[in-house]
Amino acid sequence: MRIRGRVGSVVAVAAVAAVVCAGSLLVACSSGGSSGDDASRSADRATTTSTKTKSKDRGKPDFAYASATCPMDLPADVQVDCGYLAVPENREVSTSNTIKLAVARIHSSSKTPKPDPVVQLEGGPGFGSLADIVGYSGSSVLAERDLILWDQRGTGFSTPSLNCTEADDAVWTLFTTTDDAKTEGGRLDESMRACKARIVNAGVDLDGYDTVQNAADLADLREALGVQEWNLRGVSYGSALAIEEMRSFPEGIHSVLLDSVVTPDGEFGATARGESALRSFGELRKACAADARCNTTYGDTDVLMAKAAKALDVDPYPVDITRPDTGKVEHVQITGSDLYAGIFRAMYDEALIPVVPKVLSDIAAGKRDIIKTLAEQNIPFVTDQFEAMTTSVDCADRERLLDPSSVGRLTKAHPEVAGIVYLGNAEGGCAEWGVDPAPRSFNTMLTEAKNQAPVLVMAGRFDPITPPAGTRRVAKALGTEALFFVNAGHGAVGSSDCARNIYIAFMDDPTAKPDTSCMADLEAPTFA
Repeated sequence: MRIRGRVGSVVAVAAVAAVVCAGSLLVACSSGGSSGDDASRSADRATTTSTKTKSKDRGKPDFAYASATCPMDLPADVQVDCGYLAVPENREVSTSNTIKLAVARIHSSSKTPKPDPVVQLEGGPGFGSLADIVGYSGSSVLAERDLILWDQRGTGFSTPSLNCTEADDAVWTLFTTTDDAKTEGGRLDESMRACKARIVNAGVDLDGYDTVQNAADLADLREALGVQEWNLRGVSYGSALAIEEMRSFPEGIHSVLLDSVVTPDGEFGATARGESALRSFGELRKACAADARCNTTYGDTDVLMAKAAKALDVDPYPVDITRPDTGKVEHVQITGSDLYAGIFRAMYDEALIPVVPKVLSDIAAGKRDIIKTLAEQNIPFVTDQFEAMTTSVDCADRERLLDPSSVGRLTKAHPEVAGIVYLGNAEGGCAEWGVDPAPRSFNTMLTEAKNQAPVLVMAGRFDPITPPAGTRRVAKALGTEALFFVNAGHGAVGSSDCARNIYIAFMDDPTAKPDTSCMADLEAPTFA
């Protein structure tokens, strides 16, 4: 699951209300959020490479670009140009349909902008970028460079849309029940089956939706826009896309940011997500224990979390919420499982982490008035994802790495994370989804010897979805060191002025060793 730092800290919104992903066939919801301040299977495809492996080898382009009126509402104080990139839906099929990718270029506020723009590689997978134009228009990169956004295939304003309205409806329905997570996950499976049948019957080729195809789109986009060099900004799933771009389309890359990295050889499924959540909760516990005031006031945050969850399981919190997409009033009940999923979500955001112990304490003590506001703001967020895109990408990219038997073992040992695990169970859903796997080379580490691009790597201490250990492994393979931010969750680059300034300086001179002296002044959260 990605963060939405550009929407603001949303107070302590995610601390109670959000489920992890909308459907157990939906896999690893990661994060690519840029805050306003930066903020029948093919048996042989697994051993082959894409037919478009290098832009210099591609010959005659099979893409087209046309300017168009921007499809989203624009902020008044920035200049934005929009268009659509037309590309093959499945580059492995000569008779493939053509799809259209929505593109927006936000122009720099500088009168003499630098020639190397930044291109945003959105997280998820399965989230669009253009709808967040207001947040992106506040990005610090615009002081010197243009910022290019694009809705990856299947998402946002791109067509066809791989949004599953069936799953959106199912998510809202699940919040009206107090059933266990595995049962709810089964219902979401059914919604995804219905979604798949609908979009496939409409002519969508799900084999066209994976990171290898996304990377080819990105290479086409650079050529279509006439950009000589640009900077790849890859946070969470965006890092996986950036790594594949570095591997297969190295031309025209000025620099690469890899932040909160999805490792090429990592499972990134339901079990890994549950384990990552537990690690992140452990970091919260240790940070509170090291803070005298937090430790005295709240004690062990794991114990406090369990107490608050039990209170909600014994007496679920009822609240009426109006769906923003339909206007229908839903009668929602918030349970302990929802609480754990919400805390998982909160650990993404450095602005939310300091208030988590207080929120838990209030709920455990029966102070529940805040839950309505939190639920109203967070449940709609869950349905923003383009779920069939998420499932297709994650299953193509990682099914060979997943162990279906691991899910039951983890939830038996740690039932508290069952809601985080079963509502995004790639291990149980990818075989049925049935998309072709990515080339085996996709699941290998990119090494320094095979990489041509300057790279900056960042990680956050509290990251609940892409553990810093994986980010560090990627950095080591690339011959560099991951910058570790002690205050950050998921998406370290937007966590402080220090991180942002390091990133800007890196783009200005990617060959220079970063000045990281400001990191010595960063501190662990000051808890409320």
